[in-house]
Amino acid sequence: RMIEMLELSEDQSARFVARMNEHEARHRDLIKQRQEVLDRIDRLIRNRAEDRELEKAYQEIHDLQVKTAEEGILFFTSLKDILTTVQRGKLLLFERQFERELRDGVPE
Repeated sequence: RMIEMLELSEDQSARFVARMNEHEARHRDLIKQRQEVLDRIDRLIRNRAEDRELEKAYQEIHDLQVKTAEEGILFFTSLKDILTTVQRGKLLLFERQFERELRDGVPE
């Protein structure tokens, strides 16, 4: 669906999918790291850990959130050599619509 909306040529499509797969692998790794820290926070809370231990874990979560945002920015910026300016705009609009559909599909 995204490929159609962006109106990619075959060459663009191949390069874009390869770049996106690399980005998604890095993103999944960051999510995995975040889950591991959250699991540790869960254990710390259940074991009534000291505040300093929790604060350290909270800083790790913050750092991972920053890395995740930076990864998204780097990915989008890296697309300049594959997508036109209009196609990058269409990608942003596609992502917004996709997020909306996810939100609307999840009952409150």
